[in-house]
Amino acid sequence: MSSSDQDDATDGGEDSPLFRRRGASSPGAGGVADVPVAQSLIKAASNVCFSLFVLAVLVVTVVAVTYQPPDPWLQSSAAITTSLSRVLPNTTFLVPDDSLLPTGEDFNSSSSAIPAPGRAEANQEDVGTPVAVTAAAANVTCDPDAPLNCSDPRVLAAVKAFNAKAFFRRSIVFLSYEAPVPGPKPGQCDVAWRFRNRREKSWRRYRDYRRFSLTSGDGCALDIVSVGKFRSGTNAARRPVRKGPKNPRVAPPPVDSEINDTIPVVGSEAEFKKGKYLYYMRGGDHCKSMNQFIWSFLCGLGEAKFLNRTFVMDLNMCLSGAHTVDGKDVDGKDFRYYFDFEHLKESVSVVEEGDFLKDWKRWDKKKGPGRITVRKVPSYKVTPMQLKRDKSSIIWRQFTGQEPENYWYRVCEGRAAKVIQRPWYAIWKSKRLMNIVTEIAGSMDWDYDGLHVVRGWKAQNKQIYPNLDADTSPDALVNKVTKLVKPMRNLYIATNEPFYNYFDKLRSHFHVHLLEDYKQLWSNTSEWYNETTALNGGKPVPFDEYMRVIVDTETMEVDGEAQPFRLFSSRAKTKPKLRPEPEVRDRPEPQSPDPDPAPTIVTETGEADDTEAAAGAAAATFADLGLSQWLVDTCEALGMKCPTAVQRRCIPRALAGEDVLGIAQTGSGKTAAFALPILHRLGEDPYGVAALALAPTRELAAQLAEQFRALGAPLGIRCLAAIGGFESLGQAKGLARRPHVVVATPGRIATLVKDDPDLAKVFARTKFLVLDEADRVLDVNFEEELRVIFSCLPKKRQTFLFSATMSDNLRSLLELSGNKSYFFEAYEGFKTVETLKQHYIHLPYDGKELHLSYLLSKMKDKDDTIHQIGDPIRSAIVFVSQCKTCVFLDLLLQELGHPAVSLHSHKSQAQRLLALNRFKSGQVPVLLATDVGSRGLDIQTVDLVINYDIPWEARDYIHRVGRTARASRGGLAISFLTQKDICLLHEIEDIVEKQLEPFECSDKEVTKDITKVFKAKRLAKMKMDDEGHQERVQARKEQKKRDLARKRKHGE
Repeated sequence: MSSSDQDDATDGGEDSPLFRRRGASSPGAGGVADVPVAQSLIKAASNVCFSLFVLAVLVVTVVAVTYQPPDPWLQSSAAITTSLSRVLPNTTFLVPDDSLLPTGEDFNSSSSAIPAPGRAEANQEDVGTPVAVTAAAANVTCDPDAPLNCSDPRVLAAVKAFNAKAFFRRSIVFLSYEAPVPGPKPGQCDVAWRFRNRREKSWRRYRDYRRFSLTSGDGCALDIVSVGKFRSGTNAARRPVRKGPKNPRVAPPPVDSEINDTIPVVGSEAEFKKGKYLYYMRGGDHCKSMNQFIWSFLCGLGEAKFLNRTFVMDLNMCLSGAHTVDGKDVDGKDFRYYFDFEHLKESVSVVEEGDFLKDWKRWDKKKGPGRITVRKVPSYKVTPMQLKRDKSSIIWRQFTGQEPENYWYRVCEGRAAKVIQRPWYAIWKSKRLMNIVTEIAGSMDWDYDGLHVVRGWKAQNKQIYPNLDADTSPDALVNKVTKLVKPMRNLYIATNEPFYNYFDKLRSHFHVHLLEDYKQLWSNTSEWYNETTALNGGKPVPFDEYMRVIVDTETMEVDGEAQPFRLFSSRAKTKPKLRPEPEVRDRPEPQSPDPDPAPTIVTETGEADDTEAAAGAAAATFADLGLSQWLVDTCEALGMKCPTAVQRRCIPRALAGEDVLGIAQTGSGKTAAFALPILHRLGEDPYGVAALALAPTRELAAQLAEQFRALGAPLGIRCLAAIGGFESLGQAKGLARRPHVVVATPGRIATLVKDDPDLAKVFARTKFLVLDEADRVLDVNFEEELRVIFSCLPKKRQTFLFSATMSDNLRSLLELSGNKSYFFEAYEGFKTVETLKQHYIHLPYDGKELHLSYLLSKMKDKDDTIHQIGDPIRSAIVFVSQCKTCVFLDLLLQELGHPAVSLHSHKSQAQRLLALNRFKSGQVPVLLATDVGSRGLDIQTVDLVINYDIPWEARDYIHRVGRTARASRGGLAISFLTQKDICLLHEIEDIVEKQLEPFECSDKEVTKDITKVFKAKRLAKMKMDDEGHQERVQARKEQKKRDLARKRKHGE
């Protein structure tokens, strides 16, 4: 029988075993055996178990879907109180305690420390008063005659409250506290804590310990009588860990355990073989200036990052003679003396050269030479792009040529500059030097002014610097500094003047501090000396000139970078640099009998009393300021009867052809102060683009354009608003028609000029450049756009800068102005108008929606306590910090029936302008806005500003609340304060020099609609999820990344 016949017989036919009845025998030998009983039982049991498992899964799923636990927030207020205050079975308290829980602030008030008499009498038979229980638990006493116990929790609470409210202002962030220890005298306690300086880029933590004198106050409170200076509480200082002999003659100073300067090692031989390395041999950059060394070193790190390799670095440095006293180069310096090596290791992949060469030699000795693939690159002309695909273990750049062919930074020139990004983020100053800076600033309580005086060998060289010695003489310094700094302030002077007593005349006016006053910080008993000596193998390290420059620079907080562009019209006078650069010798200046021509800067404040200022203050009408009659008539028609202070002072100066920098409060009429002089000149010569006005936000630019059109309506001026969110082609065509005034945002005008270079000719005859809210326009985010814009403007022009807040950029512009400049400051510091009432509401984070709904519901009620300005509130602006919050509140208020519109960057420009117009016209009484609406918006009907989120910057708070109480009208500002915002509130109070008052509102009234509010909150979040808000936000971020990459590509 064939195989095919066998297959046919098996596969089909009625004789197949598949069709045979049970028990029938098959022909042939043996037949088909029955299935064993045990196997059948196993199969049946498996099926049953699987069915039960599936059934259980279904039951659990149904229960999880259908079960809804009761929401405690939807219950009554009494039920919520019971739920939060009930005693759990595992609690350590025996009796429920429904008294108020005292916090750190309560220890300073006598009312919180006095127990309720009713409660004390009720529980006297059982366990006594709550205060007695707390005192017994803490082992403290309220007896004012008892000696002070520093372990008393009230001591630490009083110190925390004192530090948070009064002691440290502005840039200090407290991280942790240690337990107080007794001081040398009764009533004194030493307390130590960790803190961080917010102004530093790094998260370096510092330590301070101070001596506090405390006394018993009212009730159980403790009052702080006096506080010692920086690190005065020596009993709370860490004790040094002694090593070696038990009784050394001099105990070594403590070593900072947070500094990790250990050298990274390659590890095993296998790891060394797997690694990829970029090795730079020492080139011509050795013993050059520190600026050149950093520039070249970062080039090597950038190439290693581009090639995805570990950079082999030599920690041995040569300090150039530019940074030494005798002018000679000093070799053998360590990189870790000047820079933060720990941060460098965390930022980029590096290995020390000595260990690398040892491992390489050990590998060759064990495996034989040639086993490690090495590519030697003798010239910098071999680009990093050519080495990208090289698979050698080591790429060895040798730099064997002559200078300047052997400079490291030559690798990053040419085509390589487009692909090599220098990792500037990896270079931080040494933590040891920053510790010295912290001790110097701490000794002045972080409250001081800085003065940089350049003398030294420059003052001795009369030919090159003929006026330097006279300009920096003691009498000249006294005359200049006393006009800028308040008397008896702490004044830190960074100088290279070798004579210590040179500044004695300043000491009678200020508390003068020099770097030499703190030389104990690097003496042979200091922590810095001990640690640097250990790094140097036991040899002492001198505190050289470059270390002094670092400490002076960081203490002064001087921005060492030059201005990125020239803002004023004439030649700017260069600002003296703190860091010397003798690599390029200064050219002798031409001899002239006249003194060094410095820019003329006339500075006036709101209380100036000189003759010229008094004449300007006497101007009662716009006609007295020298404006054209048609402008005077226009101002009267618009209701502008009398000029404000900033207008009285700035308009005559602007008409005289001077550059003007005006700092005045919000709502003081700054827009008219620069618009009226421009329109006056435009009436005399109405040809071409007369003015370019830049604003930081689109809304402010649109408002400026409207104001220019309103003031220039009799003249029929053409004003173009070039802002983002609209088609750029139409704006380019409008710009080509040469309007009289162009109001724009920096990004859009720069884009138009880049897309069509011929548009740059439009600004060839521009007479005025205006920067409204100049502190924001001059921000680093607009630097590239401003470079493009300023390259199109003529050198001969007038520049107007106006803002409500002063910044470091604006201050430096006063020194850099080469034209005759006028600086008007209507007030000193960050202040708000007197007609503005400022309050805060302390609440939990989840209670913001309840209080917002309560305040908005009371806007129309004249008799409610919210109306502290006299009249019903017509409209309100609610400021938030994120677009997501703005969208959420918009949906929430819709559910609650409060009409509102929102203004944020996730909306198109047309939608933003529509929302703003609806709010201005009074159709909607509430505007929800991010900080895009905090600058410059002048809406007369805004009577209430609510800070739903407190801003991180105090100056943003100034601009937010400045949207109300404008033009001498009243206004109300309410800020929602959570526990995390207390430090921000204190910072704002220090800046505005005014204490915010708590806003009184009934908890019963606020929680009356708690069910409605939380239901609307849930629905608003569901709508956000249904509308795919999170997906749109993510898509927007990705689009921004693509646009940024495209921008960089075009820029390259």
